[in-house]
Order: sequence, then structure tokens, then C-alpha cells
Amino acid sequence: MRALLFFAIFCFSVFSAYPQVVITSNDLPHPGKIYVVKYDTIPQISISNPSSQPQTWNFSQLNNHYYKVASYSPTAPAQYWAPSFPGCNMYTYGPSYMFTGLFGGAPVDQSMWGYAFWKADNTGLYTVGWRGDYGIGFRNVLENQPEMLMGTPASYNSTFNNASQWSVAFNVVSSNQDTNYLARVKKTLTADAFGQITTPYGSFNVLRMHEFFVETDSIFASISGTPIPGTGSIWKKDTLHNYYFWANGVGYPIATIHANANNVIKNIEYLDTILNTYSIHGQVFAHNSTAPVSIGKASLMAHDSVDHLFGINEEISIDNAGRFQFANVLGGSWMIRALPDTASFAAEMPTYYGDKVLWNTASILHASRDTNIVIHCVGTDSLSVNNSGTGQISGIVFADTSNMKASLIAAENINIILQKGDSLYYAKHGKTDHLGHFHFKNLPNSSYRLIVEIAGVVQDSSYEVQIMGSEISGLNFYFDSVKVHLMNVSGVPTIKNNVNKHIVVFPNPVSDKTTILFTEDFDKDVNYSVSVFDISGKEMFNKLGKTNHKIDIDCSGLKNGLYFFNLQINGTIASRGKLIVQ
Repeated sequence: MRALLFFAIFCFSVFSAYPQVVITSNDLPHPGKIYVVKYDTIPQISISNPSSQPQTWNFSQLNNHYYKVASYSPTAPAQYWAPSFPGCNMYTYGPSYMFTGLFGGAPVDQSMWGYAFWKADNTGLYTVGWRGDYGIGFRNVLENQPEMLMGTPASYNSTFNNASQWSVAFNVVSSNQDTNYLARVKKTLTADAFGQITTPYGSFNVLRMHEFFVETDSIFASISGTPIPGTGSIWKKDTLHNYYFWANGVGYPIATIHANANNVIKNIEYLDTILNTYSIHGQVFAHNSTAPVSIGKASLMAHDSVDHLFGINEEISIDNAGRFQFANVLGGSWMIRALPDTASFAAEMPTYYGDKVLWNTASILHASRDTNIVIHCVGTDSLSVNNSGTGQISGIVFADTSNMKASLIAAENINIILQKGDSLYYAKHGKTDHLGHFHFKNLPNSSYRLIVEIAGVVQDSSYEVQIMGSEISGLNFYFDSVKVHLMNVSGVPTIKNNVNKHIVVFPNPVSDKTTILFTEDFDKDVNYSVSVFDISGKEMFNKLGKTNHKIDIDCSGLKNGLYFFNLQINGTIASRGKLIVQ
């Protein structure tokens, strides 16, 4: 009797330590989260057998061979493509090679960048469809019956069956034969084990979900959407076993084992970090402040302490109410730019948040929560200028890919702004073509200034020209990662310096020490701050002091290479430039 009692107590303690887990919709991925995972491509683990008894999985010695991420963002209030994907409430945007885990039969190898749309409700997590930027992209691809990625509620022995398919037609011409790609997925999800798992992320009570996954890809011909009999063929068939370890309150599998048709492990991913992300949404209006800009794009740009280090994180379409939405935005500093469609809104200029045309005067948004903003585009008189004069201005913009003027190539889609004299009155705007050319026509007689607008790149100097019914060409520029420069072609109009007119850096290149010299001494000492950064944006050192004529910089501690500096005078940025250490 006593032995039976001890056995009962033992059994109770085991089940208490590793209780059965019930996974509900609260345990599925949630919008506003990025799940960072590590991959071990040669894991020293085994797949245990299904069991009604609690198990332990010790994966604490897993290695990290590479990272991937799974990100989920809310489709509300204004994700542009969401209405085309019924029922979706989350989406992902990014490069497919970074996608991981719960993507099911999505073509992650065929779309370099794109959107994936998901639905999470009390029955589980589903793929609704996707839209790629490349490959089979620029079209909305819907799952015929959303593909189930996880069913809920789930406890030991729960089973879910799912069948879905998606198709894409290529070269759609009604009178010709078209090629169609069809992908079918059939799967069974079975909760076949439970217990405790330990990974480098921690220890958790989990429910293991075994996914038996069969995908069949076919190609067939059709005319006007009707399949042609006898043309269908199976291109490939793939059978996989995946094992997901779900825990309560995490929102993503603690670990996922990927195995082939013979249950041989290919790799394992395991959760490493969970990050909070935010949504930036807003509306774009024309310069009259009442009519929305209903056709155009909005760009999200990263901003950091070194203004030349920018990058477009995402560019999206503006809907017919002028609304846009960015998600997956990590905390940090950002700029947002609205780009109205030039054909429909010719008088509206590309405008940054803060209602500024030039990036260096734009407002910076510091993301720490979901944020709603409004952009009122700056207007021009471009509609009336189009046919009101006979003057012309043209030139070419080149990109300096070496940062040393050693390799210049024509730069396409660079914003060019024509400003009237020194005023803030913008006359026209445009972009360079595929050969780097820009050409403003029908200009009335006046003085003009040309601005090359590249986010994060300072314009070193500008051309100022006087139009008197004339044509002025050869107004060429080149830019590197720091500045826009003039080409200094003979016979060009007057040059007006805007930045760096007060300093000279010598020697540069530098091997030991260099000096920033002011070409005109200040009347009295000014407070200065010089920061030097490497090409990744990491600050190498900062020097503070007072002077009225020069600043000595010690570069002896820097490795050979290209660096950038910011010079502030009395708290205001006075100059930026590059240093070459050799």
C-alpha cells in the first residue's frame, strides 16, 4: 500500500513538473512583434517518438550558424494591400531570404522582397496570401482556402487537417496560350507530445505539434483562364516533417525542427529575441491643405547621428484617401517623405514630414509608440511655368561610387529642384532619366538655383543662372556618400558655395594629424565639436573645444580607410566631410 502511495506521489510530481499545455489564440504570433531566431544546420539532437507521457528535450547546446526573423505587423488602419486579402489582420514586409518558420507553402525562394498576409483568430494561424516585389510579384496571390500554420485550441492528441492551393498565370493574353503555375499543399497537424524543452533561450513547458506537409507544384497551359486538357504536368513534389514546440504566452515556437520525407533532420531553428515594433501611419494632403494626394508613394528612411547614413527602409503606395502605413518600425529616428504622382499632382513637390522639401530641414520622428502624422506637400507654380517662357536649363548628375572621384556613373531617379534665386519659392522639380540627364523647359525670365536633393547628402555648392529666353546646358553634378559637388565645367554660370566655405582640411589624405583651418577667422573664440565616424556610422572619437581659426585632429589611432566628420560651431552643424587615412 505504501509503495502504491509513493508511486502515485511520484506520478503526480512528474505531471505537475511537466503539465500538459493547451495552446490558444493568445499564444500565436501577435502584431507589433519581431521574433529573431537562430539556425543550427547540424544539430546534435534526435526526434523523439510520440508519447502520452511528458518528455524532456535538452537542446541547450545548440549552435548558431545564421539568423533569421519572423515579423508581424497590424494591417490596420491603412495597409495599402490588405483589402485585397480577405480576413487578414497581420502582414510582413521584407526580404524573403530573411523569412523563417511559419511561412508554409509561400514561394520564399522566388520573391526577393515582398508582403505576406496572415490571419490569426480563435481557430488558428493562417497564410492568406502574398504580394512579391520581384519574381512572380507585382500581383496579389491568394491562397484558395487559407493555409493553416497552427490550429487552436490545441492540446495533446489534437489533430487538424488542411488543404490549400495558389496559382499564378504568366503572360496573360486573352487570345494566346498562357502558362500557369499551381501549388497545392496538404497537411496534417498533430499534437503528438508534450513536456519541457530547454534551449539557449530558456526552459519552457511546451506542446509539440507535428506537421506532415506535402506540396505538389504543377505547370499547365490555359486560354482565357480555361485549362487546356493534357497540358498539366507535375513539376516537383516535396514531403516534409516539421516539429513545432509551442509554449504559453510566447507568441512563437520555442524551437522548430525541419526534417525531410524520411524524418532525417535538416536543421533546427530556435527563438533568440523578441522585439517590439511600431506603426507609423498618416495622411498626405496637397498644398491647399484640403485635398488628399490620392496617387503617389511614401518612403520611410532611417536617420542616425551621422546624417549621410540613410537608407530607404520601405516605400509604399498612398491610397485614394492619401493614407499610408509603415509597420515593423523599430525604435529609433526616422524621416518620412511623400512623393506625389507627377502626372496627377504636378504642382505638388516631394515633401518630408514637417512639410519641408529638403531633407536637412525635415522633422525627425523618434519611434517609441504607434504614431499618426500628417504631411502637407509643398506646392510650386509648375503648372503655369510649363508654358510661360522660352528658357531652358539642363545637365547631368553622376554618382561617385568610389568616394574619390575615381569612378563616375550616370545617376537615375535623382530629385532635382529649381528654386527662384535665394528665395524659398520653388519653380519646378523633376528627376534624372536613365542617363542621368535632367532638362527644365519653358522657363520664364528670372534667376534660378539648382538643388540636387538626396537624403543624407549635403549639397556642397550650387549653380545660379540668369534666364533671359536662353538655353543653359552643362550644369553637371556628381555626388558621393557625403556631398553633392559641381563638375566645374568651363563656361558654366556663377557658382555659389553653401557649405564648407569657411574651412579647409589639410593634409587629406592624412597619416598622422590633420588640421581644420577656417579661411576667415571668427571675431572671437567659438565652441566647436568635431565627431569622426567610420563608414558603418560608428563614432570613433569626438573632440570639443574653443577656437577662432583652427582645429587640430589626431588620426594616428585610426586604421587605414575612409572616415567622415561632422563639425559643429556653437551647437549648429557647420560642415561635413570625409577623411582618408593612409
